[in-house]
Amino acid sequence: MATWKKVVVSGSNISQLNNDAGYLTSVTTQNAFATASYDGTLLLANGANGNLTFASSSGQGLTISASAGTDTLTFGLSLIPNVSLANSSITIAGNATSLGGSVTQAQIFAGSTAISSSVLTSPTQGEALLTNNGVAGSTIDLGLQTTDSPTFVGLTLTGNLVVLGTASFQNTQNLLVGDRFVLFASGSNTTGDGGIVVQQGTQNIGELYGYDSGTTRWGFTSSFNATGNSFVPAVYAGAVETSAVAPSAAPIYGGASNGFGTIHVEILTGDIFIYA
Repeated sequence: MATWKKVVVSGSNISQLNNDAGYLTSVTTQNAFATASYDGTLLLANGANGNLTFASSSGQGLTISASAGTDTLTFGLSLIPNVSLANSSITIAGNATSLGGSVTQAQIFAGSTAISSSVLTSPTQGEALLTNNGVAGSTIDLGLQTTDSPTFVGLTLTGNLVVLGTASFQNTQNLLVGDRFVLFASGSNTTGDGGIVVQQGTQNIGELYGYDSGTTRWGFTSSFNATGNSFVPAVYAGAVETSAVAPSAAPIYGGASNGFGTIHVEILTGDIFIYA
């Protein structure tokens, strides 16, 4: 059912309404803060304005946040600027550098005794010389000079081994030689005796099987001293010659004078001859 309603226009008093109980009917100007100061400095230039503003300088690390719901201000410190520190720089190798800055390698090594280059050379055989930053040190003797007598546990040579003095080989194991032929007295340019001595109980003394250049025959002797350079055979080694005919010339080894005991076999007939 339609009824009459009162129209309220701008400027009307709220008391004209029937249900105006409990409503704020008038407001007077109020200051939000009576006073505000920090360390003796008045922050409210004019208390009548009721304005209080918090600000943080840009980049200084102080953060301010406000919450209207809880009426709180929150202050935070995310970082401390270098300029705000009592010591905002450090000194490295005499160079002042701000915190967070960098120092080059040249600045660190400038005026220092750090090694920038070194060269190791060998002035002469068996010596070593270390040069640092162009300054040569003392020569070090490695014990491998021409007058030294070094000892090695093992030695492998890829080139030739030339022995100008006496070569002594001491080995309690069997000697394995890969060569099919062994040359003795290779340094001599004249004929002479030579052979193999098997030592028997006394150093350098043993049984000899050798070649007697005087008789041009191979022979044996006992109690031979291996330091000698000639020998006289106690007995000669037997030699056997063969041909298709009966022998007529002197034996190859020993000849007519020392070829006694040589055996000759005529292979066509099977006849055996002995030179005596």
